[in-house]
Amino acid sequence: MIKSMDRPYNILLLDDSSPVKKILDTDLSSIDKIICLFWASDGTIEKLENKIKGKCIGLKDIIGDLERWEKKASDLSYKFCSKGPVYKGIFLRSVILEDVYHEALYFQLIKYVINCIKKIPIQKGIQKIYIHYSVSPKCQSLYRHLTSFYKTGFSFRPLPKQEPVTYSDNGYIFRLAKRAKEIFLAGGLKIHLWHVFAQLDKTYEFRCNYLPKLKKPVLSNNRIIFFSSYFNNSKSLKAIEGHLRETPKWIFLNESARQGASPLSSAESWLWNFSDNTKKFFPLEDKLDFSGNKQYICFVKWISQSPVWQCWTDSILKSLGNLTKCWEYVLENLSPEFVFIANQWGIEGWITKLTQAYGVPTIQLMHGILGGYFYTKTPVISDAMITYGKFWKNLWPDHERTKIFVYNPGHIKSVKKQKYGNLPTITFFSWPLKKMDFYNFDEFYNNIAEIIYYFISKK
Repeated sequence: MIKSMDRPYNILLLDDSSPVKKILDTDLSSIDKIICLFWASDGTIEKLENKIKGKCIGLKDIIGDLERWEKKASDLSYKFCSKGPVYKGIFLRSVILEDVYHEALYFQLIKYVINCIKKIPIQKGIQKIYIHYSVSPKCQSLYRHLTSFYKTGFSFRPLPKQEPVTYSDNGYIFRLAKRAKEIFLAGGLKIHLWHVFAQLDKTYEFRCNYLPKLKKPVLSNNRIIFFSSYFNNSKSLKAIEGHLRETPKWIFLNESARQGASPLSSAESWLWNFSDNTKKFFPLEDKLDFSGNKQYICFVKWISQSPVWQCWTDSILKSLGNLTKCWEYVLENLSPEFVFIANQWGIEGWITKLTQAYGVPTIQLMHGILGGYFYTKTPVISDAMITYGKFWKNLWPDHERTKIFVYNPGHIKSVKKQKYGNLPTITFFSWPLKKMDFYNFDEFYNNIAEIIYYFISKK
């Protein structure tokens, strides 16, 4: 309920960058409602409600049906990536489909929030809704973009003296110092040097045009090719290497992928070693089309300002031209019978579709833990897919299961419960939070600390 008739209705907007612990120490007596744009725990919701003596809602309350939200974002991203330049019948934007999907999730979420605010019953005499915020610059920008586009008339104000947790790179010197510290703590000098080199040659222009002159690729007779662009993709492929009828040839995009496949017992090459400078690729430009319904136009305008689109036009598009020449050389000169990959997004997805355009079957290995509409309700683009159990296969619709096969190499087994007597155990699945959408960094680690303290205090 609104606490007073002589002032606006105040809403506090928080997201995954908000410093929850500091906000809980702030005077929030003027706030009528808090909206958390992240998977807020019941404990966090309760604490925030106690601060304002009002209602606090989290992500699950905003979106309601999780699959419906993911489907809307998925449909929007597929629509966007099914436009623009085409090569051999393949839309080039399919390479950034996964990145566009994550942008679409935020876009749909803010739309839900705006609709949620519009439905707040405003009592007679209340003329304004004030949106106070402690959110990331991205969330601020998207909120202003949508409220301006749809002309909501909401007033948007920062929460005083509360800076959100951001993941700014803080310039080259800071990033260099951070990288040096990582090497000191974890080792791996070689892979870090490769990473620096890759940042200097984002378009693969140097590697494709000059490195092949130093080392010519080995045109082996391997009928099976493993392609990988990432450490864990290589790990997935490595699991079945010894179970094939013959030894595959590995083709890597970077040092990370190569290390994931070690120790290597078969032929290997860098993809850029196969560069063919006699080939001409498509014009390297992509122009946005602002036609369509109101929602789609609004989304395209948002994407046009995003780092995803900037990265696409500045480097990924050109790198795609260079790498495509290399992969076409592989297909035309090595004549593989099968190509194995462990992902269908990004460059792996492009390699899959390009391989199929040459009439070569592709087989995809399940990589990581899959779930959600975008990853299990959309088409499997490879000719076949291998999962490690029926549980995973059954996540897909019936019509997709016909190309999904269950195979476990034998050494991939269920994790057995360890025996530690009467000691409590905590299983912590770690992943960089800046790569996880809608998980609040501050809340997450505070809760982890509380769990550890709880177990220690009970000892």
